[in-house]
Amino acid sequence: CHHKFRLALLWPGSQWMGHRIIDGLPVLATTLERDGHRCEIEQFAAPLHDNPPAKCGEVASVFLTKASFTGTGPVRFGFRLATENPGRFPELRGQPGRYSVVDRETGATWLMIEADNSFTVVARPSIADVKDPRLEFDCVGSLKAGVTNSVVIKLASPVVPADAIAPLEEIHYPRARAATVKYWEEWLAQGARFEVPEKSVNDLFRANLWHALMLPRFRDSDRIDLPYSNFAYGQLNADWPINQAVYVDYMLYGLRGHFDVAEEEFAAMYRSQQKPDGRVGGYADWGVYSPGMLYSIAQNFLLSGDRASFERLLPASLKALNWCLKEVAQGQQAKDAPGLTVAPLNDLTHAERAWAFPNGYFVAGLDLFGQALAAFGHPRAADVTAAAEQMRADVTAAFARASVNSPVVQLADGTWINHVPCDALTPRRMLEEWYPTDVDCGPLHMARLAAIDPRGWLATAMLNDHEDNLFLNQWGMANEPVYNQQATAYLYRDEPEAAIRALYSMMARAFSHHQLTPLEHRWAWGQYYMPPSTDGAWFELYRNMLVNELSGDDTLIIGQAVPRAWLADGKHITVGRAPTCFGPVSFSMDSRAGAGEISVALDVPVRRPPATLLVRLRHPQRKPLQSVIVNDRAWPDFDA
Repeated sequence: CHHKFRLALLWPGSQWMGHRIIDGLPVLATTLERDGHRCEIEQFAAPLHDNPPAKCGEVASVFLTKASFTGTGPVRFGFRLATENPGRFPELRGQPGRYSVVDRETGATWLMIEADNSFTVVARPSIADVKDPRLEFDCVGSLKAGVTNSVVIKLASPVVPADAIAPLEEIHYPRARAATVKYWEEWLAQGARFEVPEKSVNDLFRANLWHALMLPRFRDSDRIDLPYSNFAYGQLNADWPINQAVYVDYMLYGLRGHFDVAEEEFAAMYRSQQKPDGRVGGYADWGVYSPGMLYSIAQNFLLSGDRASFERLLPASLKALNWCLKEVAQGQQAKDAPGLTVAPLNDLTHAERAWAFPNGYFVAGLDLFGQALAAFGHPRAADVTAAAEQMRADVTAAFARASVNSPVVQLADGTWINHVPCDALTPRRMLEEWYPTDVDCGPLHMARLAAIDPRGWLATAMLNDHEDNLFLNQWGMANEPVYNQQATAYLYRDEPEAAIRALYSMMARAFSHHQLTPLEHRWAWGQYYMPPSTDGAWFELYRNMLVNELSGDDTLIIGQAVPRAWLADGKHITVGRAPTCFGPVSFSMDSRAGAGEISVALDVPVRRPPATLLVRLRHPQRKPLQSVIVNDRAWPDFDA
């Protein structure tokens, strides 16, 4: 029988001092204080058995809690174990060297208590509540100065039968902790390395990966369910392909080099969501789902160069491509919005309109998939690229007309600017729905995706409108930070300060502080938490600030938007094996700014060397370059 557990520390009057993860890994540390006593709690999950299945959604596990107390004098603290399974009755039983909470009827162990010799475990009075079975107990002892006394709690899930208790008894806390850290360090070592002189950034980079890896539900050998987050959303199928494919499988796994994981999830989404006509479905049938899959799969192929992986995904992708091209062809015949597709926007706005968001993805998805087909040597590459270019022109023209026909909007400084509507056929702000239409999945995504010129007047108007009007009152980055659409536009426009501001804004609003849990909404709807798409959006920005190919002209840019503080005297930046469309890139930056020198060591990618390599060094005191040496030779081609 499976149980849902609730385990709580009972230490009335204690003061919460902090909660964090250790070194960016899923090891939680909490600090409490009371009456001169200090409690350091460390928690993590580990498999019950030494050799769990490589992939299984139902791994027998143990949640380990170690409470360590320091101070002097008597101390008493307790725990409450509760289960949502009515009709089960826990009771405390003493055994040599340990106590256990067991099911009164079956004898199965719910948790095991291992206290050092300074503590005695004492049961509290029984609680008779059939609807909410629970048990409370205390640990009582005396603390001595300079001595740390600890209690280890092993909470099993599922409960452990009486005749199979040995593995739970044998779990040794230090050994289990070391194994857990080793497991996640090995995962991190498989991908790209990004390390900068700011611990919070490094910790979040490390946490991004396990946030995503913990989400898939492995049901059997050929089924993976990919829910949006834990646990308010449905946990079956892959209902949100745009968030999973783009924001996780490309922005996180692809840009960090975990291509096998991404391919497996792409295949799972096709299996559960692709319709007979090639369309990719999902919750509310967003119009972006099909072109979003093409966009993501193309990005990962261009990053990895893995022909075999692309070929395995190609049959389903070509079906999705055919459906997309059919939609584009129908749009060419439309009188009101020639060249644009008409589709639902999102789960909050079901009307089929000429929305900017899906049309932006049609342009970007076809463009990138055409590039991928060309790199693969597929005969349809030229036709797909031509369709993308024609649609880009149509989308730009349609939204330019809509902007000219829209009322202007006022900015914070009192000036006025063009308004760019979210629907090419509705030349105004949709005040009746405006957040999901104008902000969340609004027209600025077209600039992020380069479906329109991100340096042009339409993008300029949208950025000003968003910054001054649409991101206020807890909306925008504060409400749903995964849609961080303005930051990439700033990088396209080479406005590094604005991109850096977006990075730190996202760190402040998109993740719980210190614990670094990704959030869907900052201030409301707290049940929607832990979406790894938030991690992907943050990492794509972070990665592009350090290394990117956004100029689109066979140029690799290193250090475009490095915060100046990261290049202060004595600081060091390391990027290792970062996937790019030219091949893996590794480089380091070492600052001796006090001596007037910043050095860069760079391994130029060899799979497809860039035509141009640009390296930017943002001096901490904004001093201009005086001279450059490349491979021990003076280099005259630099811009101070």
